[in-house]
This record gives sequence, C-alpha cells and structure tokens, in this order.
Amino acid sequence: MMKDTLECAREPNLNLKGFLQNAYVHPVFKGGDDGESDVVSVEDLKEEPTIVPTKHQSQRNTPLPSKQSGSLISQDSFIDSMLFFSKLNFALIIYPLIIIIIFDKMS
Repeated sequence: MMKDTLECAREPNLNLKGFLQNAYVHPVFKGGDDGESDVVSVEDLKEEPTIVPTKHQSQRNTPLPSKQSGSLISQDSFIDSMLFFSKLNFALIIYPLIIIIIFDKMS
C-alpha cells in the first residue's frame, strides 16, 4: 500500500491500464476467445528456427582440459599412491612372517 502511494507521488501521470493493456495474459485467465485458433498451419511448421548467438562457449573448444573431462587424480599422484600401498602391503605381509620366524627359532 505504501509502495503504491510512493509510486503515485513519483509518477502522477502513470497510466497503469494503458501500460498493462498489451501485457501477456495466461489463457486460463482470458475471458473469451480472442479469435486466435489453436490450429497450427503447415507454413508455421516449415519455418526455420531462429539461431540466437549466446555467450556460452562449448567445452570441446576450450584450450585447456576441463575439470569434468579430466581424470580425478594425476598419473604421478596415482603412481605415488600405488608405490605407497605396495610398500604398505609388503610391510603388512613380510614383517609378521619375520617375527614368526624369529620367535620360532628362539623356542
């Protein structure tokens, strides 16, 4: 309500009826038939779609590989992690065997 009062004070000659006369009205709210038919003509279907240029650049044209198309980890870090786990597996298998052999020889 206060917003309407302020708008009337700022623009006293604003004609909302004229402003909204050509505004879009959803078909549910239309009172009667405007004379437009719901039938689509063959000429309308044959028209070529309009191509609108956009600012979006295709990911295929980017100079550097994108994060989505690249691998999750680099080859170097993968190799480093494989070496770490192979050393860890070696330690988990060999060290207990060495301990068993030492205790077996002691008894």
